[in-house]
Amino acid sequence: MPLSSSSLFIFLPKKYSDEMGLGKTCQTVSFLKLLSTLDSTRVRGPFLVVAPLSLINQWQSEAAAWDPDLNIIVYHGHADARAYLQEHEFYYNEPFVSKATASKLKRLHVTKFNLLITTYEVAMKDLAVLSKIR
Repeated sequence: MPLSSSSLFIFLPKKYSDEMGLGKTCQTVSFLKLLSTLDSTRVRGPFLVVAPLSLINQWQSEAAAWDPDLNIIVYHGHADARAYLQEHEFYYNEPFVSKATASKLKRLHVTKFNLLITTYEVAMKDLAVLSKIR
């Protein structure tokens, strides 16, 4: 994915990524919340979390618990389900906003979601789609 001035990558050392119960999920979500609320940053996303399949539902529930204001998408499933998410959940569209506003927001790369959670395998399959998100 192309890097922009708002790109943020958080990599955990293997030593910590394998340990359970350290609060990595809630710390990460709290950090994203801080980024979106600080007057000096005001970064609303979109943020991408790539997690093992066994943890994506846990990421969704913990993110919703720690920051209920986040609009979260779990981007997983069959190609048809992902295409539906791309069409209806990635960007604003009618009837929620006017067609002109929807076009403008998409042109400005304003996503409807703040946090997209997926797996490595799905991210690699849909790299062309995901790389268009800024």
